[in-house]
Amino acid sequence: MYKKINIYIHPGYGKTGTTYLQENIFDKINFVNLGKPHNHKNELVNKLISLQYKIFQPKYSFQKLYPMNYSYSVRNYVSILKSIIDKTDNTNFMFSDECLFNHNNYFGYFNIYLLKEILDSLNNYFDINIKFIISIRSQHQYLISSFAYDNYRMKKNFGSFNNFLDKIFSDEDLSEIYQYDLQIKKIKKIFNSEVLILPLEELEKNHENYINRVINFLGIVKEVELNTFNNNPINKNSELVNNNKVYYTRSYDFRGVLYEHFSNIHLSLKKYKLYQKNFKYLKFLKELIKPVTKKSGKILLNENQKRKIQQHFKQSNQNTEKITNLNLKFYDYYD
Repeated sequence: MYKKINIYIHPGYGKTGTTYLQENIFDKINFVNLGKPHNHKNELVNKLISLQYKIFQPKYSFQKLYPMNYSYSVRNYVSILKSIIDKTDNTNFMFSDECLFNHNNYFGYFNIYLLKEILDSLNNYFDINIKFIISIRSQHQYLISSFAYDNYRMKKNFGSFNNFLDKIFSDEDLSEIYQYDLQIKKIKKIFNSEVLILPLEELEKNHENYINRVINFLGIVKEVELNTFNNNPINKNSELVNNNKVYYTRSYDFRGVLYEHFSNIHLSLKKYKLYQKNFKYLKFLKELIKPVTKKSGKILLNENQKRKIQQHFKQSNQNTEKITNLNLKFYDYYD
């Protein structure tokens, strides 16, 4: 008889209170943590996480000309995950990482299907109950927040925030990344899973209700009390100026260009055995030229931009309300 387990997957979105969930809730419950925060003492879990970023890899580490195949890595990942599950009496597992379904800096669209392959393989050994937790935020706040936070790469792709919005309004593939109803439907269809939707605005305005919904979804009502979890300030990259929310843009210091240049050289030299053998002696150079993130400016969402974004995503948000029974209009997702 297969061991019955519950796997809770929290794949983002980023900049929607994900760090709060990871540090103030998921890290404080008696679940086996397979993702963030990465403060694990379990050697197998650390090994799993190291392999995770080779499977769900960031775009900026992707070698365009190198042949791509993940079949062995996926089998290895499943094998390590199986060992972790076998070695514990715990039946509850939490996998939280906002990079998982990230479409901007990771291959979020394809990662959904990689995750499906992993879970299908794991299903050969365990009776798995899969549940998803998706954290969201009103699109007008989410778009400007992510543009400011990841400004170094966003500027390379779109230039200005206005250009970014114009592209969202005109490019359906890009726009659908931020249509929460479509993402929820896709997850339900692919994984046949329950999905809990957590708006950041609920955390900010009704912390107790937000926590209670998480507790009920995780099935830990009898195990914890509401005051177990801190109501710490959410990590913010903004401030109020004259009653307007101003976001800090983040960029790299002067080493950003150097780091990118030497990273390309590193990738081109990896094919040589001599370089592979001696690279460990050059790792100190990586730390010397590794860029530091700094605040580089400010950006403000104006009322015209806000209205356009609200109107563009209005139907999607109304659809999301029907699926989730949330009142997104109350949280200013649309007017």
